[in-house]
Amino acid sequence: MKIALNLFWIDQIGGILTFNKEIKAGLESLGHKVDPYAISLNKKILPDLLRSREYKSRDFVRILGFMKEEWLREYREIMNNYDLVIFSVPCPTRRKSFTDSRWKLCYDLKTKIIAVFHDPYLEERYAWIKDVYPKITKFVCLQEKSYYVVINSFGLLPRREVQIIRHPLNTKDLGSYEKHKESLIISAHQFKSWKRIDKLIAVIPDLKAKCSSINIEIYGDGIERTKMSGKKRSEKYKNAKGEWIWDKAVKAGMQYKGFVPEQELISAYKRARCFIDLSLGENGHKTHYPNLNYSTLEAMKYGCVIVSSPVLPPSLFTPDRNYLAVDEKNLNASLIDQIINGVFNDHRDMIELNHEILRREFSQEIVAKRLLEGI
Repeated sequence: MKIALNLFWIDQIGGILTFNKEIKAGLESLGHKVDPYAISLNKKILPDLLRSREYKSRDFVRILGFMKEEWLREYREIMNNYDLVIFSVPCPTRRKSFTDSRWKLCYDLKTKIIAVFHDPYLEERYAWIKDVYPKITKFVCLQEKSYYVVINSFGLLPRREVQIIRHPLNTKDLGSYEKHKESLIISAHQFKSWKRIDKLIAVIPDLKAKCSSINIEIYGDGIERTKMSGKKRSEKYKNAKGEWIWDKAVKAGMQYKGFVPEQELISAYKRARCFIDLSLGENGHKTHYPNLNYSTLEAMKYGCVIVSSPVLPPSLFTPDRNYLAVDEKNLNASLIDQIINGVFNDHRDMIELNHEILRREFSQEIVAKRLLEGI
């Protein structure tokens, strides 16, 4: 098949581009031709994070638009030459475009359409999917926290197939790797409140006091990092003594790395013994569902022991077999104990089991096959 892989202009684009790269490789391994496109509000300006992460327009065959009739005409002429159009971002989410409904015309195609949902905030960010859903051939979700929202939203979807396909992963360089002699733990996430990076940062002074040989590197950035360490800080990021948790963690030895090039982050995964993920799998209504971040999959791939909230999909991952689960009722003490457990004990069987699951459930080709089922 000849497949177009489209994404609408959004702010937080990094994980979407990773999905595009991996699913494109999977589809091409099956013999399909895949062309990625970006659909921008004004057809020219790419999202800010595309520029800051060194993505250029060459990552797409073309930048398309929908705000002028001639742009829509060009768009339709291009898309109708494909056998399948996959929207990896199914509609605009930028607030300035909320009142512009012309994006819906991007669904007026003769070809089949797949819509991919990455997050569970359907009512907040994708509410207008209800206006185009009859034109969508298939809905797919990358994990449970989006799946349960999609199948229950608007009363529109029961007659349509909604499928979890998982996030595709390049499994060619799967391995345990020779971990650095230092006892390194890392976290690599966008700083969002539900990812609870502050919970790790808050215990770093006590962790270092209990085991000074453990080193901590924090990767990523976002609005919550600014609230923790910026000029206008949020009072919620103080400890019981009224001290800023960020400042205390830095003084104790935390190293904040921010956003780094892909190869630098991969190097960190390969060096680290433990990866920390305290995310909650909540949706827009704060209902909790299983959750699996892509960075956690990457950490598994490179042989990290995962210390996590007990929300990883239970159909795939079991506490103590696949990861070290923290006790939410005694989070601080449990987190410290599980980090020390992960750093200093042999968890080779856990790492090997996770590699087996990644090959079976997350490889590019397997996910690509599931994506195309029924098309």
